[in-house]
Amino acid sequence: YDAEFTPIVSQSIQTIIGIKVIDENTIDVYVNYWHFDKGEIAEWASLWSTVPWEISAAMEQAVLDGKASFSRSGATNKNISWISLIVPNDAQMIKRYLDEFSEKKFIPKSLESSKIGFDYFNGRYNAASKWITEHNHAVISNGPFYLSAYSPESRTITVNAFDDQTYPFKEGHWAEFESTIFPEIVKVNVPDIVEKESKLNIDVETTHADSLLYFITGNNKNSTLSEIIKIDKNFTEINISGEDVEKLGVGAKDLKIFAISNSVLKPDYYSTSFLVVKSKDTLPEINQVNIEFNRKDNFEAIWLIVIGICVVIGVSYIKKRKNH
Repeated sequence: YDAEFTPIVSQSIQTIIGIKVIDENTIDVYVNYWHFDKGEIAEWASLWSTVPWEISAAMEQAVLDGKASFSRSGATNKNISWISLIVPNDAQMIKRYLDEFSEKKFIPKSLESSKIGFDYFNGRYNAASKWITEHNHAVISNGPFYLSAYSPESRTITVNAFDDQTYPFKEGHWAEFESTIFPEIVKVNVPDIVEKESKLNIDVETTHADSLLYFITGNNKNSTLSEIIKIDKNFTEINISGEDVEKLGVGAKDLKIFAISNSVLKPDYYSTSFLVVKSKDTLPEINQVNIEFNRKDNFEAIWLIVIGICVVIGVSYIKKRKNH
């Protein structure tokens, strides 16, 4: 038990409902976790560690033996090492445990039911131990790059490319992500006034967008329209039926449009307002021809301002005379 590390890990473990083995290459993971992005749920359910199981087993044994801690607070309280795979001293400690596992033919309890011969486990122990001997660290992971060397004295890290012929992506495959292209709303055409039972058509011009998300809200909180529209071209028309417009009710409405890209997280945003009326014929008209201005009142206001200024000047003059 670690006062800092255990509570964090236990929260993740409690969300795992079950694991079903489909075949030697596939498992189903069931989790009690929700996120608006389904990709985040898939990431949450990914149980594969980026650290080889033999390294994890050696780290766990070092912690159980009281030689290291998984957290800074635990290391400080017990005056032991806060375990790090990149630190040479800790890497050598991991190596000693790997060699001990090989000598004692140790198999982790979680893998005892695997029905795999010890040659497999011994091969893993020896390969990891050899890596630590050659590189003086225990950072073993996956991907196109690997940590070749680390020197704490000179504060240098050497990273090399792993030349794997089976790696599916060739050089330059990810170059498109070097310059981030954000979605953009170029132009939106929205009518200023919409009749209550009429269709509402909104023309939207975008670039580098994969979908549109719009919200229409008014003073009535229940009268809200929202929809996600997948787009495959730069010009999109949002069509809202007369029935939906009628549900919005009469009055001013706020429109918010988001242009979303599958490549970047930041959307573009546009907002405006329009008016829903019962009938355009009932709109009030302002007749500016019949508007009269009272010139007398205007002159009276000017004289009042002039008198006020004179009073202020007079008071200031009297105060100065008294001071002298």
